[in-house]
Parts: sequence; structure tokens; C-alpha cells
Amino acid sequence: MGPGNTMLTRLLYLLGEAYAQRYSISQDSEDLDRAISHFQSSANLSVGPQGSRLEAAMAWAHYASKKQGPAAALDALDVAIDVITLYGASQDQGVTRRHQRLSTTSFIVLNAAARALRAERVDKALQYLEKGRGVVWRQLHDLRMSVHYPAAENHPLIDRLRTVSRDLDAAERRIRGTFNYGEKFKWLEETPVTQRMLFRENEAKYAKIAKEREDLLRTIRETIPDFGRFLLPTSINDWIKLLPEHGAVVVVNVTQSQCDAIILSGRFGEPKHVPLDKFSGEKAKGLRETLRTLLVDLGMLQRSQVIPDTRAIRPAKPKSSSPTLSSILQELWVAVVNPVVDALGLHQSQTADHRIWWCPTGPLASLPLHAAGIYRGSSRDNLSRYAVSSYTPTVASLIERLVEKRKLSSEANSGICMVSVSTAPGLPHIPGIQLEVDNINAQLEGTSISSLRLQEGEATVQATTSAMENHSCIHLACHGAQDTTEPLKSRFYLQDGQLDLSTILDSNLKNADLAFLSACETSVGDARLSEEVVHLAAGMLAAGYRGVVGTMWSIQDTHAPRVAEEYYKELIRRSGQINGNSAVLDGRQAAFALQHAVHQLQETLDDSDSALLCWVPYVHFGL
Repeated sequence: MGPGNTMLTRLLYLLGEAYAQRYSISQDSEDLDRAISHFQSSANLSVGPQGSRLEAAMAWAHYASKKQGPAAALDALDVAIDVITLYGASQDQGVTRRHQRLSTTSFIVLNAAARALRAERVDKALQYLEKGRGVVWRQLHDLRMSVHYPAAENHPLIDRLRTVSRDLDAAERRIRGTFNYGEKFKWLEETPVTQRMLFRENEAKYAKIAKEREDLLRTIRETIPDFGRFLLPTSINDWIKLLPEHGAVVVVNVTQSQCDAIILSGRFGEPKHVPLDKFSGEKAKGLRETLRTLLVDLGMLQRSQVIPDTRAIRPAKPKSSSPTLSSILQELWVAVVNPVVDALGLHQSQTADHRIWWCPTGPLASLPLHAAGIYRGSSRDNLSRYAVSSYTPTVASLIERLVEKRKLSSEANSGICMVSVSTAPGLPHIPGIQLEVDNINAQLEGTSISSLRLQEGEATVQATTSAMENHSCIHLACHGAQDTTEPLKSRFYLQDGQLDLSTILDSNLKNADLAFLSACETSVGDARLSEEVVHLAAGMLAAGYRGVVGTMWSIQDTHAPRVAEEYYKELIRRSGQINGNSAVLDGRQAAFALQHAVHQLQETLDDSDSALLCWVPYVHFGL
């Protein structure tokens, strides 16, 4: 049986299993060596089924580590992560199917990073997390980058790549339009033969175009001078050099029994590993479930696909035995955030101009790290006294925004569109939306910032999409919903229908800068896809926005207008001060503006749990 036979991968794996089982009885080191050798051969067969290769790579890692310690597993883990990138996100399949496949492999990525950290290879751990997380968003981004890439403008290979990338994007949309994927693809058995044939035909076309694009990329890297790293990630050292002087990225990796922070900061020169020994995946899951229970009891989270009556808190009281948000925030502060603050050497400041971009993994992605702190008693302390927090789906997605040399001018920065729909068809009325947009309008008066207001009947899907293409900032005040089965169908409810993430991604948002999503749960993703970060806020980043303000749970109508007013007031002030231009809104100031607005709200509230629930949900993603 030759090396090109796809069955060889499975047979080599089974042979490795046989030797491994014999070793468990005999304890003969030769049996262990043979098992490792066969697992290695199986994993390295590129022609084999990706699932079998992944299984072999993980077995190779396990037994190599058993024999020689954590460092011996790294070669196997390199292969496993490469296979996951192909297995979970091969471009011969549509986005939804790729997401479904990735939901089964995320734990492998996190455990691989943990093993690398135990082997004292911080660089390798970060590499695993970057390659194995956010895979689908990265591929969608690369498609758009290759279409709009400014270099080698007239080179025929680049021109061809643009054409093929557009074709691949169109093929992706055709696949999405053929079916609504259901759980375990039951729809495929229940649909007419002609429709199934159309789906298979679209998938075959997609696979053919995807292969042509990969071949083109390889040729471009090999033949065009200075294009050897075209659409490939930059080095970790380059990332650190690109970070602002007073900024740090903190990746928090969490597995069942281990939690670690990896800090990227110019003050260290290389990635810094901070073990978080007081925390683990088990604790993170417990806190996530505790928070969810609390929010469901208060009516601030959707039950399945049930949409809340309004953005406001429902008139429900938690049970006396219910957990408290303050206890969750305290646990996050003590076990996760404060050790990072100490490692960075940060000190309390009235202005708190230091930036921290959080990149949490696993269950931590559903927890409010930005609000971690002790809010009661004599030892009060919290993160906002030290730094301004943002989130980023991956380190690379932030770095791309830092290196982007977009000119910020009144020409490129084409103002703001405010979309408000208080009563979408079939959904409850949201009373505070018009006041919210009135408050924003009042802040824009007296400036040279151009603005467009689409309200109620004017806020159609077509009008909103067009406005997003022609304005650099968008404020969406409406109902929103997350679709955990099909993330690209997550949507905003407008007057004549739904504006879903898929439609936004298909739009030409060449000047997109800043989005404010004043809707329910716009930064909450599917727990099964925590490593793909599939929620509305991350989707807006993928569509091209440099920064996004979202919410982790339903926000109060009582306070939403005030937060929006203070946010835009501070954003306008900082934008004019930094740029000397009153005609622009500078998305780089959004995180500072949001922290200011939240602080203004906090001053009107106490430190009770009901007060914390009002301001904690506001979060910032991106630059």
C-alpha cells in the first residue's frame, strides 16, 4: 500500500494503537517507541483524512509526552494545530459547516497551548492559540484583503487573485443560500433530490475555486519579490513592536485544570507567561453558569430563541439563594485580573490611560473581565482604576488594525448614521430608543460631523445597508438576536425585516470605522464556539469596522440614552482634541469614551448588584 493511499493513515493509526495497548501490559519501551513511530507516520500523511490525522497527532503527543515530558509533544502538536486549521476550516466547505466542525476541536487548541506552556514555550503556546482560534473570521478577512490589497496594483497574478477571491466569496454566498443548516445536517435527508443536487454542485464549484486560490497564493509568494509573507501572519516580535507604548494584549488560556495569561507588551520585549494558579476551566465554567443563572432569573438573557420584551430589566427579583454579580467580579479580580495588573506593574490613576486588550478563551470568553473588581467592603479595588479595557477575538485581528494606515480626514471619515427602530414588526416596543438617538443628535449639533438618521419606517434593510456603506460610523438602536445554530444569521430587527451578519459581511464597507450596537447581547457568542468568537460584535469587526461597542446582556432603557449621550460627548471631545478636526469621529478614542460614559453612569448608582447589572454589560472590541 503506497503513501498516496488514503486508507494508510487509518491503518498506521490502528497499528500504533495496538502497540500502545501492548505497552500498557508489557511496559516494554520498544512497544512504546513503535506506537509513537506509527502515530507519527499516520499524522504526517498529508493525503489522509484530516480527522484520522488529528486523532493520530493527539495520540503521538500523548505518548511522546509520556515518554520524554511535555517538550517531546510539541512536534505532534504542531501537526495537530495545522490539521485543525484544515479540518475545521477547509475552504472547500461553507462557513456554517466549518463552524460546526470547529466546535468539536476547540478543546484541543487550548490544551495544546497549555502543554506548550508547561514546556516553557510561551511563543509556541501563543502560536497555537492564534492558528487554532478565529479560523473562519481569518479566512473571510483574507478573502477581502486579497480583493482590496493595494500593493502590486497591476501585477497579473494579483489581478487574478482578486477575481478568484470575488468568485470564492460569491460561491460562499451561494452555498449559504442553498440551505439553512440544521443540527447534524438533518435537512439533507429531508429535502428534495434536486435541491440536494444543487447544494452538492455548489460545494464542488466552491472546492474548485478554493484550490485555484490556494495555488495562486503559493505562486505569488514564490515569484513576486517581497511577497513571501503575503497574507501570512507576522511574527510575535513584530506584534510587540506595533503595540502602543501604554498598551498590552493579554491572552488568557484556560483548560480544565490550568489557567495562564500570556502578556504582550513593549515593556517586556517578549511574551510574558503569568500562571494563574488560583483559577481553572472548572472554576470558569462554574462562574459562567452562575452568571447565566443570575441573568436568566432576572429576565436579562434570552431563553433559547425567546426575545426579551425590551432592553430593560424585567420586573423579577432574584431568589434569596441566587449568586451575586459582585461575587463573580471579585473572583475574577482576585484569581485572574489582579495578577495581570501586578505583572504589568500598573498603578491606580485618575486618568487610567493604559490600555489592556483582553483575549479570553473557553468559558472566560463569556465573563466580564473588564469589570473585575471588589466593589464592597474596605478593600475596594477594580480594573478601571488602572487601565481602559477592550476585547479582541485574536491578537492578529488587533494587530491588523494597529498597522492600518488609514487616513483620518473629513473625506475618509464620512460621518455617522443613526438607525433606530423602537417597534419592529412582531416584536415588543422599546420605549427609550428615540430619546437615545435624540441625545446623540444633540451632541452632534454645533460640530461639522455629517450625520444621517434613519428612524422607524425609514430604517429598512436596504436603506441601512446603503448607509453603512456610505458612513464610517453606525449606531444601531434596535432589537438584536444571536443565532447559535447559524452564527451568520445573527441579526438586527429593522422595519421591513432582518439585517443579518451575512448581509453585512457581503457589503462594501470601505470606510468602516466604528459601530455602536445598542441592542441585546451583541457580544455574547455560542459557548460551543467560544474559540471562533461568533457574535454580532466580532462579526462587525470581520466586516471591516475597527472598533465596536456592544453589550453582554440586555441593557436598561432607563440608562441607555444617558450612556449613549455621554459616550458621544466624550468621543467628539477626544476626536477633536487628538486630530484638531471637529468634522471627524475617531474610532481610536472609542474605548476611552465608553469608560468615561460608564463612569458617569456609575456616579449616579450605588454598588448593589442591581446597579452593577446596569453598567457591566457595556464592552468595547477592537482598536
